[in-house]
Amino acid sequence: MTNNTVIDITLFGEFSINNANKEFNKFINHSKKMRMFVEYLIINRERPVPFSEIIENLWGTDKTEKSAGALKTMLCRFRNSVESYNIWELDNIIVTKRGCYQLNPNLLYNIDAENFEIACIEAERYFDEPEKCLNIYKEAARIYKGDLLPKTGDEKWLVPKKNYYKNMFFTAMRNAVYLLKQNNDYEEIIKVCTKVLNIDIYDEHFNYELLNTYIELGKYEEALRHYNYITKLYYSKLGVHIDEEIRNLYGKIISIQKKQESDIDAIQKTLNEESFEKGAFICEYGIFKEIYHLEARCLERSGGTIFIQLINIESEGHRAIKSEKLDKIVNDVINVTSKVLRKGDVISRYSPNQIILLLPMVNVEDGSIIMDRIKKTYKKEYPKSNIEMNYDIRAVEPYITE
Repeated sequence: MTNNTVIDITLFGEFSINNANKEFNKFINHSKKMRMFVEYLIINRERPVPFSEIIENLWGTDKTEKSAGALKTMLCRFRNSVESYNIWELDNIIVTKRGCYQLNPNLLYNIDAENFEIACIEAERYFDEPEKCLNIYKEAARIYKGDLLPKTGDEKWLVPKKNYYKNMFFTAMRNAVYLLKQNNDYEEIIKVCTKVLNIDIYDEHFNYELLNTYIELGKYEEALRHYNYITKLYYSKLGVHIDEEIRNLYGKIISIQKKQESDIDAIQKTLNEESFEKGAFICEYGIFKEIYHLEARCLERSGGTIFIQLINIESEGHRAIKSEKLDKIVNDVINVTSKVLRKGDVISRYSPNQIILLLPMVNVEDGSIIMDRIKKTYKKEYPKSNIEMNYDIRAVEPYITE
């Protein structure tokens, strides 16, 4: 028996059967097995799914002789809940066919994932008609609210589908940004990039595009704010440096800001104000590298000595430190180090647990003295902290020019 009611299902960002009430959806989502059972049938709705396949994917290595009975019980509980919540649209939504279960093929469905896929395919057909294509991409972006079935996302049977839709989304949004660039529609590019980064903040392509767009619009403060945010995030969460292309944008922002100050008196005033800051100079690693190269070039002419010193921070007993706690510890050590060092010294964070210093010194022994002072000052300010600091030091080799 068929009816004209459309079953409306959300798979992106959450799992919900929208024809049902909150209590019913809460009931389905409360049990992991129940949720996965219904999700599996929706994902594979084009075919009858054998009981054995469902058991294998829902129970895996935990399956027993009782798993088949548990599966039948689960279907009974689902049907009873449909009846008790009086959701007549879902009557007979799951049917049995010769040792298989299937989402009833005689019912009508409106599934966001399927609508999204159709929109992305249609948009590519109209790529030579930018306005129409962008409208379709806009609709695709509206539909895609997050990863496919996020509560079940790591299950082996779902990963290929999840990655398929995610890659489709990123491709669609890259295409949208490309078309928006042709129209110089920078405000819309910001919206697209923000949408993508709300889903995956670590995507380097869209971080680059967002920063570059801020620069094009002259929104340098927004650019610096976002740059500092993602740089810190990459350090604390991934343990890596941000992409070099993005680091180059930081230099571009600083360069543009400095060029805007064309009056030498204003420039000197700003430089003098900045020089009043106490302690060593703390900077992002990209800037540290530029200072290092500059100092190495100067060594040939000056004949002085500069050392590079790497501080490693670990817990006592070398136990792992949670990323959030490590982030605070390293920042505390950087602040202490800044107080201990002189104004001519340079400090940067090199990795999640490493700090790098550039020190104009006479000899290696000075590095040992500095390290002792850093340790003592840190211990005095943070007596309850149980960390170890060790270091390595090397002389900076001068760049020899012809």
